[in-house]
Amino acid sequence: MKARRNPDKYLSIIMDAMDQAKTMIPHFTATPKFADGMWKLKTHLLGAIVHGIGAYGFFDIFQWPHGSNLTVSTLMNILFMMKDSLPEVLYLQMDNCGRENKNRFSIWLNHNSCKTMDSLMNGFQNCYNPKPTSIKTCQVYNYSEWITPYLAPMSGHSRHHVYKFKLENGKTKMVFKEWTTTKIWTKWKSSILGARKFIDKEDMIWWERFFQEKHNEELEYEDDDSSFKLFELARFVAQRPLPDITTFSVPEIVVNRDVMPPVILGKKTKPAKSQPIIMEEGLKADDFVLTNLEKYSDEWPQIGKVISICGHNIHILWYKGSKSTSWSPCTMPISGQRGKREPFTETVTRDQIWKSGFKLTNNGYLPKSVKDAIDRY
Repeated sequence: MKARRNPDKYLSIIMDAMDQAKTMIPHFTATPKFADGMWKLKTHLLGAIVHGIGAYGFFDIFQWPHGSNLTVSTLMNILFMMKDSLPEVLYLQMDNCGRENKNRFSIWLNHNSCKTMDSLMNGFQNCYNPKPTSIKTCQVYNYSEWITPYLAPMSGHSRHHVYKFKLENGKTKMVFKEWTTTKIWTKWKSSILGARKFIDKEDMIWWERFFQEKHNEELEYEDDDSSFKLFELARFVAQRPLPDITTFSVPEIVVNRDVMPPVILGKKTKPAKSQPIIMEEGLKADDFVLTNLEKYSDEWPQIGKVISICGHNIHILWYKGSKSTSWSPCTMPISGQRGKREPFTETVTRDQIWKSGFKLTNNGYLPKSVKDAIDRY
């Protein structure tokens, strides 16, 4: 809530990963018999919600270990996208906190097939509103090695899985074992070629191009830290020019009664546009209004029913509820009369109302248009 109301002061990010078993491709709504034991491409989705800004899904194909380096690299990508307007406070929430959005995508996958990475990313963008953005993770930096000299040593965390690749008859074969102590190597049961008759020509072309691109990336890869996001972000911040600041003497400040502009450090930007006030023509009694009063900042949304109008002042009856529940009138205790209550009414001004002229549904719920307006606000 603080990040939405004061984006110039606060940035709030939620990050969480999705169960990889649900996003392996090709994905079928009903698993055909031939797909039992078939090789599938593992894909990984790391989701991020930036409150008041948008939602993002970072996709990769397990090119890198899924640990702190991937998480921090994704976080740096988000911060780098916002480098022009980074606030001073960051709220970061991680692990098992994006459950609602993950469930929506899981439900979408239960009813839709995804045979390529492109269709998987498009599905993520279309599974819920507001529409998120799908991004392919192209670089992961070794933050852990870079910062290790400055951390206390750690040990005994876990044991890695073991893979072995070998060339047989001009083709790459892979075998694996679960742990380093496991004696028997296991072969893959099948390949994606078994699904050829269930995948159309266009999707098969995508797979051929995908494998060729991964092969070319391995041949062309160069270890280059010139685009290291942390260094680039630091250089960007350091190079931002300071604007010219006009000074005033004490007598001039006393004479000039205009509001003095604030002192600006860093790149000068245009003032943030205030949220539009949506006032309907012909506001009348029994209409409902939305307000944004600082003293009720913990209550959102703030909804009242117009009782009477006197010029610039609007007398309202407060209502209680939420976006997903019905609304009912608020009451308050009557002073000196134990156990008795009265309607909770209050007078507000027109400039404290940012939307008006709507009614609740027959069941006491907010209309969809009002819910959408609250989300945009």
